[in-house]
Amino acid sequence: MAKVAVSVMRVFFMFGLYLSPCLQLGMMPGGISRMNKTDTPDVMEGVSRYLKSINERRPAFDYKAECDKLKVSSQVVEGTMYRVALEIVPVEKVAIHSDCIHESDNFRLDRGDVKFVCLEIWSRPWLEPSENMLIVKRVDEPRKRNDVKSCLEAKEMPQR
Repeated sequence: MAKVAVSVMRVFFMFGLYLSPCLQLGMMPGGISRMNKTDTPDVMEGVSRYLKSINERRPAFDYKAECDKLKVSSQVVEGTMYRVALEIVPVEKVAIHSDCIHESDNFRLDRGDVKFVCLEIWSRPWLEPSENMLIVKRVDEPRKRNDVKSCLEAKEMPQR
């Protein structure tokens, strides 16, 4: 009986060690957490990739992210799944070299729409870049313009 009790205690101890980093960060594996700090390298790289892909098709102007309004949630699932709600605004092609503008910047153009966008950025840093270390996907789920809440919630588990 004593051996069983010791074995059970070892299992609980090992499980506690496994979960302790997540609990210290305020996140639980599989759970979704809102992030206060939105300018993490993976998030900014994902936003940059998305903007580059849409700006290649626009000869007259570029879209930039309005970083003051950026909202992010994260979920630990075979890496980290970031869900990003952002507004992108049109600016002159060479007006600004950063992917971000701020509400106080005067680079906005009258033509082109301000767009609300939801992105999923799946970070798996242990993979080689050729193995989709960072996957960026636009999600067209929000039912209403500026529906940040539905944008930051889980849609489905990522597909490999």
